[in-house]
Amino acid sequence: MITTERIPCRSLDLPYSERRWWWFLLASLTMPILIGVPLLLWNLMQRAMEYLAKPDAPRKRKNWQSRMNMALSTIVSDQTKTGQFLKVVGFLVSVGSLCIYLEETSRPCMDTEMCQPWFRNIWWLVDMNFNTYLLVYYILRLFATNQKLRFMFQPTSFADYFTIPSSFLAIYLHRNWFGFRFLRIINLGWAIDLLHRWRILKNIAQVQLMRLGVTILVFIVSGGGAFLMLECNGDPWNVENTYQSNLTIWDYAYFSVVTISTVGYGDISAVTTVGRIFSTIFIFVCVIYTATLISQLARLLPAPQRYPIADRNLNFNHVIVCGHVNYEMASQFLSDFYDEAKTKEKIQIVFLHPDEPDDPFVALLNLYQTSVEYIKGSPLNDADLERARALNASACLVFANLRASDPDADDAATVLRVLSIKNFCPKIKVQVSVIKTSTLNFLRKYPSIDLKRGDVIFCFKNLKNGLIGINCRVPGSATILSDLIAARSPAETWPENCPELYALGRKMKPFSVPFSSSFWGLNFKEVAAICYRKLKILLVGVYETFEESGEQSNFIPNPGSSFIITELCRGQIICATSRESVRASIYCDRCHPDVNPEKMKKCHCQRWKMKRKHKAPTVKISGPDKPNINVPEASFANNAIDYNMPRPETSMGPRSSCYANSMNKRFFTDRRPSFTTEERMKLPRKSLSEAVLMQFKRSISRPADQAEALMMAKRTKPMFDSTGMFWWTPPQNFEDCVMSLDQAAIRIFSDHMLICMLAEGQSPATGIHDIILPLRSSVLPYEDLKDIVILGNAEVIRLEWHFINTTPKLYIVEGSATVIAALRACYIDRCNMCVILSGGLSATKIDTSEDLVLADRDVIVATLNIKALEFTDTNAPDSASHPSYDGCFPYLYGTEIPIISSLEYERSVRFLSQDRNYLDFRYTFAHMSGSVVVSAALDSMMTSIFYNPGLAMSFTQLIYGGESTEFERAFAEGIGLVGGESGDLDDMDNDMGVNWTTISSNSRRLKIELKLMSMKHEMFQRLEGLTYADLWSYALVNYDMICMGLYLLERDTEEKKVKKSHRGKRYVASNPPGHVRLHSSDQIYVLMPSVIIQPDQ
Repeated sequence: MITTERIPCRSLDLPYSERRWWWFLLASLTMPILIGVPLLLWNLMQRAMEYLAKPDAPRKRKNWQSRMNMALSTIVSDQTKTGQFLKVVGFLVSVGSLCIYLEETSRPCMDTEMCQPWFRNIWWLVDMNFNTYLLVYYILRLFATNQKLRFMFQPTSFADYFTIPSSFLAIYLHRNWFGFRFLRIINLGWAIDLLHRWRILKNIAQVQLMRLGVTILVFIVSGGGAFLMLECNGDPWNVENTYQSNLTIWDYAYFSVVTISTVGYGDISAVTTVGRIFSTIFIFVCVIYTATLISQLARLLPAPQRYPIADRNLNFNHVIVCGHVNYEMASQFLSDFYDEAKTKEKIQIVFLHPDEPDDPFVALLNLYQTSVEYIKGSPLNDADLERARALNASACLVFANLRASDPDADDAATVLRVLSIKNFCPKIKVQVSVIKTSTLNFLRKYPSIDLKRGDVIFCFKNLKNGLIGINCRVPGSATILSDLIAARSPAETWPENCPELYALGRKMKPFSVPFSSSFWGLNFKEVAAICYRKLKILLVGVYETFEESGEQSNFIPNPGSSFIITELCRGQIICATSRESVRASIYCDRCHPDVNPEKMKKCHCQRWKMKRKHKAPTVKISGPDKPNINVPEASFANNAIDYNMPRPETSMGPRSSCYANSMNKRFFTDRRPSFTTEERMKLPRKSLSEAVLMQFKRSISRPADQAEALMMAKRTKPMFDSTGMFWWTPPQNFEDCVMSLDQAAIRIFSDHMLICMLAEGQSPATGIHDIILPLRSSVLPYEDLKDIVILGNAEVIRLEWHFINTTPKLYIVEGSATVIAALRACYIDRCNMCVILSGGLSATKIDTSEDLVLADRDVIVATLNIKALEFTDTNAPDSASHPSYDGCFPYLYGTEIPIISSLEYERSVRFLSQDRNYLDFRYTFAHMSGSVVVSAALDSMMTSIFYNPGLAMSFTQLIYGGESTEFERAFAEGIGLVGGESGDLDDMDNDMGVNWTTISSNSRRLKIELKLMSMKHEMFQRLEGLTYADLWSYALVNYDMICMGLYLLERDTEEKKVKKSHRGKRYVASNPPGHVRLHSSDQIYVLMPSVIIQPDQ
């Protein structure tokens, strides 16, 4: 019969009364020796082999050890479900073992050794099972680490040494010893790690307070258990005359508290000699250590190494992060980088920074301790790069301080970091963010920077200003693009007042994936149709890859039906998760004809090993007044639209004929012309350097009257610049373009772009040319170019005049945007768009120590001033309508004026939107409608580019309307835009004996246009009431357009009513579901077919 009755061993006869506590102590001391000696010999043997090896002998990498360590570390890691489960069970069994000990010692103690047959005691059986699990868990943790000797000296390891052997020895001796079983309380520290991992303990103060409480509890219980063991056992040399009896562990725990407090009431005291010696030592240790804990309550616990120590070998896949590294940056970067929607691949992060991490940073490192390593060092030091294992790193990310008070100094430091990294390891891929355009241009010309190896350099200011510029031309496009940049997936739920279509569109992210072999030989139009209709993903463009390295090179958005997909192409997919994007890589038209995309898996047929050679099944879609079209059968199944609309004839022929041109020669040579004959005469036919040389020759060789006549001819005739990307006019004199407020009032601007610059004094360059260039893209007809009026300090604008002095239809009005009279003089009530720019953080004279939001004060005040305006024009439209983008002028109220405010901090948005303050700024209507462009929206750019290196290039092309190598060179060399030649000018040159038209251009030009079209347009007005999927198919079949989303009016629904402040306003819906019904008031974001202008042969 199993019982829990235990008998003190000293009350029994021999041999049971014989003292055997030293057997338990010896077993506990033997366990670390048996483990540590083999490990020490193994390490000594390895070092001896390395010492005896020849200096030039290659290092043998122990791949089996690496794989074993990584596998076990994944099992026991707190970041995995398995590791968390094992630790939870370990914590529970530790608490259970501790409770068994406390139950045994809560009775009046007669002896520390209790005798009883082990099979008669249920608690000893339970304790043995608990310690068996803890032994297995200890072995897993031991083999999971590379620093096994260090692991053996951790406090939790000592708890295992003094508890696990005792439970097994008790079975053999039929007796148990209280001994050091109280040390199992040390494992309570696991609860802090788990609570922090589960975000129950959310801040450092909570973690510190919890750790302090556990430490004090460990001291009290450990002290009580130690006193019980020493006093109840007696002095070893005089056991019978010195031991105390009839006291419990709680009595000695009370005695420990009294001892720690140095009070000493005298009701309980140590009798044995060893107890008194321990009491003296204990009081000193507790007082010193407890005082240290209390004094550092506001900081983390002191330790020789406050952040995780490197516990890896040379073979792990890691990325080095350096530059501007602090807690805020690292917290957002890690959250974005390890987002589940990005990838399942485990990539380690190594932070390299010369300063010690602060307290919040240390807690963050502990949270990601199995994935993140912090090395104190500088990328300027080769020894630190060696410690960071730069030679084995996948990439190196160099962050700039976007809010630096001195951008020049920060960019100079960034340049030195990149040069040092490239000198140490020329083949490593670098991804660099800079603040100024000049730094961007300098690094791009550095010889070691090679785009073919995947190097990426981009400027945040260029990208932000470019988003503002394209947002002026295509309202709401900045919201679509910035939401695509956001690396972190939004929550599954969204605020109550947020439109569902916008929330669903926020989940869309760009992914670059290789095409399935089933797509090889098909043209882009066919593949896009299959991806959308069959795979439920949006294909917007194609990357060409370098054959030797496999890195992405040119990006071609919507190349149209002339482009043939080959094995060297990658697709730019827009979808919610990486799992959905993989469908384009695993699709097989033989195995997946009717498979649900969500259940699609990679097949193993021969289609993956060789190119397809048979014709794809097609179905004919025809209308009453147009010829038939062959498209893939899966592309437009169940499509009931009547495509009765005149359009150019388009042939999507069989695969075999397309595959014959797999290198896309037809795409680059026989593209459908996008310019008329007259417009083609304006396209430049020379390189940038030749254009500059020609302009200089004409200036010194032509007579003054002839040069003046030529200049007047140029000013009256529209021209392109030398790159063919922008409209151009001869350089204008700054004084000729500056107007006073009175002159501006007489000019009577209407339907113009008004840019309000708030920069004053010694403000750094605002990069206004990045805003103007999208507005002067050559994809726009010249007659559609709107006047650009810049209102601001003339001296500030003069600093950047050499970049914008060739911009046609540009006017400068000297004044302040904070003055109402200046705004009225610029006819803000008749503008097409109003942009409000700040002078930058480094230029502000506002004290931001109270709140960083104060840095956006000027922009907020200027925006609110404009919204508070009222105009007395009786011809103004009804205030209930929203005329922002319909060209209805003048406005009656300032709230009707379309405004784009440039902000630095996301918390500033709440002042411009009437949404709740605690909302994420992306869910405010100001952001959803494209009324604000926030720098914080681009903070995830580095992570997005890491997973999709071509993203920066593709965004630049969409913003500026094309791509040209000469364009980058123009600003890299500080030249700005240089004019091309028109037909008349060529004739004039020929009269002088120089045939300038024979000079060829060495760069390829790519024309891209993102448009916002109304459902009222004659192309789409017949589709009202149909679904978005019908619209998408119709636009692709008839016009080669790729629809990217909708710009919708906020409408009342049965579930909720629209807020009064949102009524009549629009919001963005990126790639909405196909079942969404279309209204006549909707507007459509369409990506027009790309046009390639080949260099002259």
